[in-house]
Amino acid sequence: MRREIPHLVQPACCLAACLLLLAGCGVQSGSSASTATYSNWQIQTGSSITPPPEGALYLYGALRIQGSQVTGTLNSQMGCVPPLGTFTGTYDPSTGALAINSGYVQAALTVPNGTGSLAKGTLAGGGYLCQTVMGPAPAVGVEIASLTGSYSGTATEEGSTLPGPITPGSVGLSLTQSGIPDASAAFPLTGTFSFTSPSCSFSTPVTGSISGVGLKLISNQVTIFAYTNPTASQINASAIAISPAPCGSGSSQTLYTGTLTL
Repeated sequence: MRREIPHLVQPACCLAACLLLLAGCGVQSGSSASTATYSNWQIQTGSSITPPPEGALYLYGALRIQGSQVTGTLNSQMGCVPPLGTFTGTYDPSTGALAINSGYVQAALTVPNGTGSLAKGTLAGGGYLCQTVMGPAPAVGVEIASLTGSYSGTATEEGSTLPGPITPGSVGLSLTQSGIPDASAAFPLTGTFSFTSPSCSFSTPVTGSISGVGLKLISNQVTIFAYTNPTASQINASAIAISPAPCGSGSSQTLYTGTLTL
């Protein structure tokens, strides 16, 4: 049964914490690391990459590897470390050993071949705004592939202010991801969102960013909160808020969810 949602921006906004990192070239064990390019990383305590990150400590942001040297900027939501920190470290291409340190956070991972492959190791940090310091804990990290490409899928209606039946349809996203992060260590996205149904269709340019696996896209008609997987083969949209609603007018709004596949 259709649910009435008078203000669609509220369920979408609560998902804003999902937003995280970046993009770039693969760090591959046994080969030379890419130089002067940034990579999109998410690192968190635990045994899996989650959207949003879960665990005592997690990081998301841009790393750049030049030979054996690593620099970058990573975000954290842990109150005992800076919310945005500058990291330096080392990378050994022969073993895949990656070590980074901001002074408040330290990560040590063994990186397997290929973008999207899970790295395992430890993560520790604390002592910025409180004296609590978390010792090295099991952690995983991953370099997330670029979202540049075309995605499509089915839109599932979650709520609407329209008085009549909701228009079903399919959605598409054509995206280009920048290789240069912004000041918040997020990678800018540009592209086009489209909605197609038997009754109507429209398309609109969108802009936004990805940080870790989380992304946000907006236009004058659409707001999208979503996350991708490490290989960027899918985009899971937690909220696609469209106003005016497809085949609607005025102040009508409809909230959709959907999984889009590359």
